[in-house]
Amino acid sequence: MSKILLSKEKINNLKDELKILENDLNFQMNEQIKKGGLLDSWHETAAYQVTQEALKTNVSSLKKLLKDAKVLSDNINSEYVVLGSYVVLRNMKDDKTIKYRLVHPVESDPRKGKLSLESPLGKLLLHNKINQIIEFNDTKYLIIRIY
Repeated sequence: MSKILLSKEKINNLKDELKILENDLNFQMNEQIKKGGLLDSWHETAAYQVTQEALKTNVSSLKKLLKDAKVLSDNINSEYVVLGSYVVLRNMKDDKTIKYRLVHPVESDPRKGKLSLESPLGKLLLHNKINQIIEFNDTKYLIIRIY
């Protein structure tokens, strides 16, 4: 599988999340062993099994993601908008500026300025360069900086 480019911060957050999930999984297994494998009712047994499977699935997914993850450089040197680029846009209606970083969907958080390259706006920005105008939601934006 191809590598997934994520910020170092996101990779570290995923590693922390994996540790927490693995600790939860180990704790639940140890509690079950302490009880001798017996639960009070079939409801409790079913709930335990669902929880265990969900934790195992999450742990497995995170391990795979981390295995495929590679650190995305903070120093993207391109005249075009690419994965990892910081892009400053000027709204041509109100002259306000907004800054985004184009990231992998796993890392997307528009409120924090991290825009998925697979989002509608991300797709519009990709491969454009400074001084190009894009239109999004009936508003025109000028790309004023890429770094």
